[in-house]
Formats: sequence, C-alpha cells, structure tokens
Amino acid sequence: MKLSTYVVIIITLLISSVLANHKEKAEHETINLRDIVAEVNSDPKSLWKADAYDFNEIDIKELQKILGAKLNENGEPTSNKSSKSKFAGQQTRMPKLGVGTALPRSYDVRQIYPYCDSISHIRDQSYCGSCWAVSAASVLSDRYCIRSRGRYNVELSSRFITSCDHNNYGCRGGYLDLVWDFLEKNGTLTGGEFESDEGCQPYPFHSCGWPRKWSCFGRYLTPKCLKNRCDNEFYKYAHEIHPVKARTSYNVRDFFGLFNEYHIRYEIFRNGPVQAGFYVYADFFAYKSGIYYHQNNSRRFGGHAVKIIGWGEENGVKYWIIANSWGKSWGENGTFRMIRGKNNCRIEDWVYAGIPELSSCEMSFLSQMVKLSFVAIILFTPLVLANYKKNSQHETINLREIAAEVNADSTSLWKADPYDFNEIDVREIKRKLGDKSSENDQLSSNKFSKSNKLIDEKRSKLGLSVTLPKSYDVRQRYPNCRSASLIRDQSYCGSCWAVSAASVLSDRYCIHSKGRYNLELSSRFILSCDKDNYGCDGGYIYLTWDFLVRNGTLTGGEFESDEGCQPYPMHPCDWPRNLACPSYLTPKCLKNRCDNEFHKYAYEPRTFRAKTSYKVGGYFGIFNEYFIRDEIFRNGPVQAGFSVYEDFFVYKSGIYYHQNNSRRIGGHAVKIIGWGEENGVKYWIIANSWGESWGENGTFRMIRGIDNCKIESSRVYAGIPEL
Repeated sequence: MKLSTYVVIIITLLISSVLANHKEKAEHETINLRDIVAEVNSDPKSLWKADAYDFNEIDIKELQKILGAKLNENGEPTSNKSSKSKFAGQQTRMPKLGVGTALPRSYDVRQIYPYCDSISHIRDQSYCGSCWAVSAASVLSDRYCIRSRGRYNVELSSRFITSCDHNNYGCRGGYLDLVWDFLEKNGTLTGGEFESDEGCQPYPFHSCGWPRKWSCFGRYLTPKCLKNRCDNEFYKYAHEIHPVKARTSYNVRDFFGLFNEYHIRYEIFRNGPVQAGFYVYADFFAYKSGIYYHQNNSRRFGGHAVKIIGWGEENGVKYWIIANSWGKSWGENGTFRMIRGKNNCRIEDWVYAGIPELSSCEMSFLSQMVKLSFVAIILFTPLVLANYKKNSQHETINLREIAAEVNADSTSLWKADPYDFNEIDVREIKRKLGDKSSENDQLSSNKFSKSNKLIDEKRSKLGLSVTLPKSYDVRQRYPNCRSASLIRDQSYCGSCWAVSAASVLSDRYCIHSKGRYNLELSSRFILSCDKDNYGCDGGYIYLTWDFLVRNGTLTGGEFESDEGCQPYPMHPCDWPRNLACPSYLTPKCLKNRCDNEFHKYAYEPRTFRAKTSYKVGGYFGIFNEYFIRDEIFRNGPVQAGFSVYEDFFVYKSGIYYHQNNSRRIGGHAVKIIGWGEENGVKYWIIANSWGESWGENGTFRMIRGIDNCKIESSRVYAGIPEL
C-alpha cells in the first residue's frame, strides 16, 4: 500500500476516536428530580416536602458545581494536605461543661441576636464550589457581631478566602479544617454580596437563585487573589486594608463522637453559629420544607458546607436549623431543617468554628475612624487605663448570704431563695431593672423639657368614705382578660418601663371594652420607638405614658409567640438567668410595619393609644394607698416604680418588706394587680417581668400602706384606653 493510504487510514481512525469521545462527553449523566419529588411526597411517613423547582432533568456535573466541601470518610480533619493543618493528629476542643447541663429545647441565633444582620443573611455561592469559604466567612461574621455585642455588624469576605487560601482549591472545593487554619493565620477582609458595593472585596459572582438561572450555568473560575487591596471603589476604607482574624479555631466534637450533638448545641449556644460539612444526596436538591432526613436510595454527589444556626423540635422530632448558600428561593427561604441526633448525612461529624480576634478588629476600627496624634495618645492613655481598671473590678452581690439572713429572721414576713446563684455581678443584675424615674422623684429629667406640660394628676372623684373590698385581684374579677394573668419576661434588657406600661394598657383595653379587645400590646414598639427614653438602658415612666398618648403602640406577644404585629424580640431569661440571654441592645424602631409575617394585619398595623394618662395619688402624697386601690378597682391595673435593694432579688414567697441594711441597686417598674391582707398584714399583689420561675409564679406581694421602697409615693401611673 502506498504511504498516502496509510496516512488516510490513520487520520480516519483519529477522527473517529475524537468524535466518539466527544459524543460520550456530550451525553452527560442526569438525574430526574420529578421522579425523586414524586417518591418523597407520596411517602406518608416522610417528614419533609420536595419540589422540582421547574426542573425536569438536570445534569449531574452542573449540580456538583454548587457543592464544594472536601470531606474525609473517617470524620477526622485529614486530607492530602493535612500536614499543613493544625487539626491533624490533635485532640479536638470540647466545652468545659458537663453533658448534664440543660440547654433550651429550641434555640435560634437569629432571634437571640436580632441586631446581627449577617446571621439572617442568606448568601449565594453561585456556580462556584466555594461553600467551604462562604459558610466559614458567614460564621465568622456572625461571631464578630455576637462577641462585640453588635459593634462589628459587618459581612466578611468569602471572595478573599476563596481566592487567597492556596491550601484549598478555590471554586473547585476546599477542606473545612484548612479554611479555619487560614482564618487564624491570615484572616479575611470585609465584603458583601455581588453588586452590593459593601465592604472591601464583595463576592464576584452573580447570584443564581434556585432554580439556577441559565445565565449561571458553567462553573466560574477562581478569582485572582487581591491580598493588599480592595476591588470595591465605593468602599470608604479602600486604602486601609485590615484583615480580621480568628483568634483560635477548633473541631466541635468529643473524643469518641458519643456526644457530638450535645457539644454542637452547646457551642452554638455559647459562641454562635458553626460551620458543618455533610454528604449531599440527589433528594437534597429537591428539598422544599419540613425536616430533611435522607433515607432513600438516591445517589451521593459529594460534600457540602453550611452554617448551623439553631435547633428545635416538632411533633417529637428533633432538628437542626441550617442556613444554606443557594439563595432564598431554595428551601425554607434559603434555610433547611435536618433531623438532629441521628448524624444524618454525617452532619454531626464535620463541625468547625472559631473565636474572633476582637483586638485586631478594634485596631482596624480605630484606624479607620480616628487619626490620633502621638501627643494625644500620651495624654489619654493613663485615663483610658485607669477607666479600664475601674470597670474591670466588677462589684458582686452574695445572694446566698442575703437569703440566709432573711430566712434566719423569725420575724420575717417572707422567704428567700438564692435561685442557684452564689455571687452575681451588680452590672449584670441591673439589666433586669430599668426604671429611671427613681433617680428623681420630682418628675424632672433632661428630656422632660420636651413636654410642654406635666402629666395631669387625675384623682378619684369618690370620697374617702367609699368602702373598698378588703382584698381584690384583677385576675379573678376579669378571668377572660388573658393579659391580666400573663407574666412577661423582659430578658436581659432594662425595658421594665416599657414592658409594664404595655401590660397595663393591654389589661385596660380588655377591661374597658368588656373583653372585645383581648390582646397583648407590644412592649417592643414602645422600647424601640420612644426616643425620649433610653431603650434597653432604661426609661422614665411618665415619659412612657406621654408616648402612649401621642403615639400609642401596636399589638405584640411574647418571644416566639407569633402573636400580634411586633412580638418581643428577646429570648426569655427566667430566673436564675438563662445562659441563652446576653445583655441585649435596643432593637431598631419599625414604625409603620410589622416584623411578624404570621400576623393577619401585617400590612395594616393598627395603633392602640391611651386617651389620657395621669399620676395616681393624693395631693402632697396624702392617702396615696387609698387612691391607688381605688384606681385599680375602677379602671384596672396600674404601673408602679420602686427602689430595688439587694434582698429583693432573692424573694421567693410571702409579703416582701425591705428592712435590712442591703444596698440600693436601682429602680424597677412593675404592674400592681390587686391587694389583700394576711394575719393582719396588708399587702399589694404585683406582677413582675422576670418570668414565672421567680417569686410566686412571677408575682410578689409587698407590704402595703407604709410606702415600702417608695412604691406608693410618686411613681404610680396609668391611662384610659382610646376605644
């Protein structure tokens, strides 16, 4: 044969091979989401619902691009680069608390720290396998906000991590242990979502949503690492690069994996959200709502990294609350719930977190906000250090000693209980108070000049000869008024002035409408929108009633009650203090809208006002006790302020009477709901706002008629509802 013939044959064979290979690659493997959806939704025992999201069949290779966590089969932090990981061969960090320590039955970080925007934010990794970087940046953002109590409410950049962590693989995936190594050594910059113009290095890829937009198909390439500069020209600190780091990082599990579920919950409870890796199966892409539990025979696709933000229980089934990174159109507004305690998809094996290095963030903040000269530093450093030393020396109260003293007194009218406390920080305990009126009993404050008149002192028109019952309880006279019996919990926010005022007005709306308006009015709205007062730092009772006359309030039940327009946003603390309760910041004022999506009038918030308000008492303070009883008898409960002494915190039962030498801590506002007499001793019946575990199921009795702790003298207020 001629040489030319051989050449033709070889070329023909090569072309055939190329075409065959091309055909094989073109015929990509697909999965039929509609078949999976039908199988899940037809199972009566299924805990969750599926949705094909307008997909019929979808290419497996396309789906794998939205994952990205590289996970090791044995759950240990090892990889082909493991020698570079500090986690390799180390024992993992465990909480320093016994497994028997009680944790809440349900817990959601979003509700505990509503002022941290990043916690509720759902990111979108787009068609880049960067879940390992996106979820890590999100966790560290949340923890910066939590640890700084809201001062550093920023989004940290997942773009910087994706592009600059060279021990991982950018858009082709990464290891969770290595990314936390990176955050310790290098940190990350600030950076919001695509086209957000927020932070130094925003995310560079278009949000894809779910189902994925056609404009997003095809994997993005890892962006170039920009180590010492910003790529957001609108960022105001673009020329001052300050990475924020993790001070330490760790794998959240116990030595043998026996109590992983508990340790994960405790870590979230104590420090904030955690990053978790798990195996993804075909049915997960079709998740729409409910408690996800993989149990069918669908194929495994790879690993994915997410952010666990809480836990709960529904119909006896325990679950995790998890934020995904596929946009809000997937799942339950971008989140999903997964069965808890079963290590489903190995989600309880690969859990990581870190503690933010606030000192570096502090220096970043200072350098961005202020340019101090050397002379100024020399002048102010001694003052700062002296103030720091003063603040660091916390005063404490020994509740056990006080309780022992009260209970040892045979003449005492009441019993004390330290409520599992030994010593307690004075600054912490003040967060359970909040009445500033006690600071000046003559109705004067820096802000009262804003009001052109003093509140009218309405007095009873009945003569003193009118007989009132020997005992009286609003709860018994109006048993159908729910709010009269409700014990609210102000949590660790000095909001007693708002909570008790809202409670009094709620009761009076029910009483004066003869049960027609049987609702709870929002203390959250008063707390956040009354700008003449100080939010969680306290308030004046008389200014609160000025606000209720001028502005009123909306409806709103307790935390997680889903009742009313603006429910209370802070986790109940009960007594002794629940560990889930930090010192909260004042929530943002939402003046013309509801923050409860389940409220049936969410788009038409109705305001409930006081038609008039007044101080309750006689002229010159004479006969105050009689006028207070008469006011309660005629119109309903009243709000009262009084001075709180150390012994009040240990009240358990009986008729409280402050008479020892314990020091005054501050002012507190409560709701007086009745009166009575026991063994010749007259008392008030009063509802507190520290939950039902304190005192007599949340209430207390205080000696009546002798102005104990100034409860009858000058700070009793009420109002008539505007029906």
